Amino acid sequence: MGRLAVAAAVAVWAIPIAALLDSVVPEPYMDEIFHVPQAHQYCHGDILTWDPMITTPPSPYYVSLIYVVSLFPVACMIRVTETFDALCCQWCRLIRTRSSPQGQCFSLALSDAGAKEAHVVSPHFAQFLYFGLVSAAALLPWHFTLSQVLDLFRWFRKKKTCSSLAVLMALGLSFIAVHFFSVTHLYLLADNRHYTFYIWRKFIQVNWMMKYILVPLYVFSWFSIINVIGKSQTRVWVLSFVLSVALVLVPAPLVEFRYYTIPFIILVLHSPVIGNSKLLALGSLYAAADLFTLAMFPFRPFHWEHEPGTQRFMW
Repeated sequence: MGRLAVAAAVAVWAIPIAALLDSVVPEPYMDEIFHVPQAHQYCHGDILTWDPMITTPPSPYYVSLIYVVSLFPVACMIRVTETFDALCCQWCRLIRTRSSPQGQCFSLALSDAGAKEAHVVSPHFAQFLYFGLVSAAALLPWHFTLSQVLDLFRWFRKKKTCSSLAVLMALGLSFIAVHFFSVTHLYLLADNRHYTFYIWRKFIQVNWMMKYILVPLYVFSWFSIINVIGKSQTRVWVLSFVLSVALVLVPAPLVEFRYYTIPFIILVLHSPVIGNSKLLALGSLYAAADLFTLAMFPFRPFHWEHEPGTQRFMW
């Protein structure tokens, strides 16, 4: 019953959005020319074929396929009628509509494919800092409040010497990471279809000092995250989470919010519960971001002079 309720709730908003986007953008867009055929292969049961042009690991397809099977087990058992194939492929199209920050972990559509040379492993330690600030900002009721600042201050006062050294070390290592290990990827500078292009150009690179000015915010964000999850998790869990985030994000040269999605969801699920009013405010903020994104993608297209076709804004 729970699975049916989840499927029904998702279908209520996903099907109309999918129908709208399919009517406005009927053809595969950008990397979808690779991902749509790959999704069809998986829906048809062929999990061994993999398009070498896709740089995303196969795991999103496995997760999506398992999710579809769990929601539509009857259709899966009667595959001889091709019902499951149709449902699976349709579900992939529904997942495609989730171009918001919250939906990128399951997105088949937005996974920058192309030359693998553009996705080589790099020591991008600044990426770890970006995640801290983005996550803390996306969870305002937990982190950027006066009560949290005071709580963090009291937390530091308990062990003055250790906390002072920790802050100084964090600031020093963060300055080193920003100065020596910031990777400005070619896609980030050239591809104006992505919101990160504008964030980078209008905010990070607005002045040569900006990346250094943001270092205290990075440090505050990470200390706040550790403080908050430390209230409900063990030290071993917190340390494991921090190290796991670093292992996942540091090798990635491109700044992409979709890389943050799974660590962000884990962070949310393991943070202490906040009041309903704050959750409602946070949900409203996410809904507004969703609506803005979903309006910009189909209704604000633009064209490049050097390349034919219609371009669209997306995360």
